[in-house]
Amino acid sequence: MNIAFCICQLRAQRLQTLSYEERLELWNLENEQFAELVIQPTLTYYQRYFERAPVQTEGGL
Repeated sequence: MNIAFCICQLRAQRLQTLSYEERLELWNLENEQFAELVIQPTLTYYQRYFERAPVQTEGGL
């Protein structure tokens, strides 16, 4: 099932009426969505434009 849809279903209920398990599921789904929408693209951008290549040494040890 779509993460956003599950979040909407849980948020449609009053947060005070959610069970502990439902609140935990909502929290986990929101964190997963945040990771997909913000963190993963940021890491991909960083890796593409800022991550350094391994240092090449001439001969050496």
